Amino acid sequence: MPYMPCSATAEIEVTTAPPPEVPPEKGVIYGWVRDARTRKPVSGASITINGYTATTDEKGYYEVSVSPGDYTVTAKKSGYREARKKVSVGVGERVECSFYLAPVLVVPSWWWYAVALGVVSLGVVAVTVWRKRVERARAGIVM
Repeated sequence: MPYMPCSATAEIEVTTAPPPEVPPEKGVIYGWVRDARTRKPVSGASITINGYTATTDEKGYYEVSVSPGDYTVTAKKSGYREARKKVSVGVGERVECSFYLAPVLVVPSWWWYAVALGVVSLGVVAVTVWRKRVERARAGIVM
């Protein structure tokens, strides 16, 4: 069968929403929170900005209107290491402040019980072995 080239065309319309207007006498701090390892959005992250608070949406996005000034922005979520950045916002400014949160190991509460039980079990085994060696030594049995 001979090679027969073909072609196709498609029209794609890409639209982007204009940024929301900044309230007069205010500025906006906005950004995305992503997982540092997977680069996927972190939804439900808590954003604290000197008393202002927000939560990231399903895309990891947040936005907060603030008065002009200097701010410390903190992003945190259970299972991730907290991150902080300092930003300055002027009247009518939109300042991006995005984060990559590093995942941390979250140890379930039952794990400590399991570790304690394991340590006690190892201790019982060690004491039992030691006692048997002492008994054998007293009886004159050499191993």
